[in-house]
Amino acid sequence: MQDEIMLKLEHVVKSFPGVKAVDDVSLEVKKGEIHALLGHNGAGKSTLVKIISGAYVKDSGTVTLDSEEINLTSPQAGIKKGIGMVYQELDLIPDLSGDENIFLGQNKFRNRFGLIDAQSRRREAERIIQNFDIDIDLSLPVRKLGVSKQQVIAIAKAISREAKVVIFDEPTAALNNAEAECLFGIMKKLAGQGVSIIWITHRLDEIFETADRVTLMREGKWITTKEIGQITMKEIVTELTGVTEEEQISTVNISNKTDEKLISCQNISAQKLFQNISFDLYRGEVLGITGLIGCGSTEIAKALFAVNKLSGGEIYIKGKKIEHFTPKTAAQKGIAYISEDRKMEGLNLKGSVQNNIVLTMSKEWSKLGFLNQKKEKESAKEMVETLDIRISDLSQTVNTLSGGNQQKIVLAKWLLKNAEVFVMCEPTRGIDIGAKREIHKIIRQLAKEGKAVLVVSSEVEEIIDTCDRVIILYDGRVKGELLSKDCAKKKMLDTMYGI
Repeated sequence: MQDEIMLKLEHVVKSFPGVKAVDDVSLEVKKGEIHALLGHNGAGKSTLVKIISGAYVKDSGTVTLDSEEINLTSPQAGIKKGIGMVYQELDLIPDLSGDENIFLGQNKFRNRFGLIDAQSRRREAERIIQNFDIDIDLSLPVRKLGVSKQQVIAIAKAISREAKVVIFDEPTAALNNAEAECLFGIMKKLAGQGVSIIWITHRLDEIFETADRVTLMREGKWITTKEIGQITMKEIVTELTGVTEEEQISTVNISNKTDEKLISCQNISAQKLFQNISFDLYRGEVLGITGLIGCGSTEIAKALFAVNKLSGGEIYIKGKKIEHFTPKTAAQKGIAYISEDRKMEGLNLKGSVQNNIVLTMSKEWSKLGFLNQKKEKESAKEMVETLDIRISDLSQTVNTLSGGNQQKIVLAKWLLKNAEVFVMCEPTRGIDIGAKREIHKIIRQLAKEGKAVLVVSSEVEEIIDTCDRVIILYDGRVKGELLSKDCAKKKMLDTMYGI
């Protein structure tokens, strides 16, 4: 079955003003294979799959699906041809039930009076879900389901239309290890049924466990397609980043930790989210907090910025107990909060690069209601150069930038504020390998400059690469604490799973 070509692209080109996003790309996806598509943000992979799905119309080239040349002009046309998309940010209606979401927009299950036969719809949805060996209450609004179960609903939605090709865009970004393994099992089942999978991911270790082949892209061009057993992780990183194998070898972090406590948490709790957490964060230190998703790590980070209210315990900043804690007072006391959801909580996506960068300083730099536009422009330009943010100009809207550049803008606005403590939740989620390396360098540089950084991440490799010390949570409580030199991956995972 895997010798049969399901999808074929030949010399596909797509340009936007000032950039050729997809430059003469040819690619084949076999029937029933899991085909990983890797590249930097800006490498062209997202544009390519949008052409395949019908979200973008190609400028030239041909796309052939199941031996038929297709020219899609909309995602709806792609769905009708048998192309499904499962996005990182799931396109579900939160207040509709699972089965309603699965068959949304499909004119099915009408009785002789033209009304929806809800029982038939539920039975068919359950049949699809049972194929994945997942227990989901399809009567519940999907907002009441966990992220992993919502993702299964999104997959069921795609294959309910008899999809021949399903495209997964960063499907494990919000999943813990166990949930990711479950997803990989679903992908393999779909492939076993003859469905072709195109899989965009930045987590390289995942593809060696699951993918059949991998295609690499850089700067809009196809670089290579290899059987997964014919390429190594180091070779992939070299191709994607242009960094040689020798440069990829990690160096042991040189700790810049001092004896000055910038943050001290004593027995802090927040109802059922986390209980009796105590730790100190020192100037010049990068402290990691990790655990399975739902362990309470993100909630602790939010408590340090007063987004989550404490039900017990105390927080001290530079030795002073904080009373009447609010996000405003947290910012005033030098705490920066970088949310795991930069698009919803960190940026004004429709605003310009300049406006986003200077957002934290707008009040300080205004007089009598008038903004100091010269100072704003000069400061924004300086941040763009310092962090190497790739933009056309300062007026460019943020929603047109890659994930890595968006994340740098979130950091820039707090650097401009001269924050002393940086609380970062999943700082490299959804960004490419090159941008991830740059963010990690920024984190270490902040510590070198005497800032304190708290990194909350579910990626074990990220914790090992960036942190001086790590606190491991399990079910809302501290399960272990390790120094970076003791952070063996297996030891950390065992502790995360409560072993």
